[in-house]
This record gives sequence, C-alpha cells and structure tokens, in this order.
Amino acid sequence: MARPARKDVEHLLPTPDRIVETATQLFLETGYAGTSMSALAKACGIQKASLYHHFESKEAVLFACFQTGFAETVERMRSAAERTDLSFQDRLPLVLDEVYAAIVSSGAGRMAPVVAETTGRIPEVAERFNDEFIEEMHEIFEVFARDGMEAGEFEPFDLGALDHALFGVPVNLTLCRSMFAKFPDLEERYAVETVKGQHLQILRKLLGLQG
Repeated sequence: MARPARKDVEHLLPTPDRIVETATQLFLETGYAGTSMSALAKACGIQKASLYHHFESKEAVLFACFQTGFAETVERMRSAAERTDLSFQDRLPLVLDEVYAAIVSSGAGRMAPVVAETTGRIPEVAERFNDEFIEEMHEIFEVFARDGMEAGEFEPFDLGALDHALFGVPVNLTLCRSMFAKFPDLEERYAVETVKGQHLQILRKLLGLQG
C-alpha cells in the first residue's frame, strides 16, 4: 500500500484547536488532576513530544480550553451593550444572550467545574480565569446598567447587587448542568432557554421595566 503524501499526513495531525477540543472533553470527564499530558496525547493520537510542541504545560492547555469561543462572546456582549440604535431595555435581552453564550456555552463556561476543582491547589488558575475572562464581562455590564440608569430607562438599583443578579443565575445553571449531566431529564430540568427567559423577566423587574 502506498504511503500517504506528506501533506495528507500533516492533515491528519491534530491542530491546536482539535487538541483543545479533546482536552476539554477529558478535563470534564476525568478532572484536571485526572488528566495527564500522556493521556491527552494518546487521546489525540500523537506523541507527547508533539503535544508539547503546541502547549508548554497542562496549565497552558487548560487556559486554551477557557479561551475557546470566549473572547468572541465578550466582544458580542460589548457590541450589544453599545448599540446606540436600540433603547437600553431593547439591548438588555441581547446582552443577556451573550452572557449565557459565554458562561453556559463557551469553552470557559463549560470549564467552570474544573476551575472549582483546581482553585484550592492552583489558586492562580481561578485568578487568571477571573482577571482574563470574568472581569471584562462585569465591567461591560456595569457601564451598560449605569448608562441606562442615567438615561432614565432603568430605575436606580445597586450595581453590585445587580451584577450578582445577572451573573449568578447562568453560573449556577452551568454548574448544575455539569453536576447532573447524566440525568435523562437534564434538558427539562435545566433548559437553557427557559432559564434565560425567566431570568430576563427578573432583571426587567429589578430595573423597573414593564412587561
């Protein structure tokens, strides 16, 4: 049998994106401590040396998993918050959509249980997760909410409490969906769109919006 051309062999080698996809699944299945670089290399079908060619450490792989899809959702959140062609109350559901995309659906959101696992032993993981991902979202929402209040569209409300009201629900949803992932009625119990719709109504009431 003829050996495949070199470019065909290279096509079969995992790219960093495919390595991150595999690593995310392993971290979620076996935890950070239970996932070795050797196991990851084996799952990717490559030598460990090839894995280190792309990522210098397991922590570097972990942060690549966080980054997958997250920066894009944060920028979409910023764009939604800054849409001057819409009223603040019309922007609110768009902002909330991107909060859920970032916290519930992105690589970073899906990795929240792994952050919880590692924070006691490797505190810099939680610190970087907060500094590089979470803080930016908080800042975007704080500016959005404050501007909406100053414009008279939102009723005055404590920004700190409002921040918790916004982010607490999707974080809890993410953790529940991870803990109870094997439940056959997971989507019925923790349906993302249902929770998000109810969450929007709570936020609207807090901000004094009708309907």
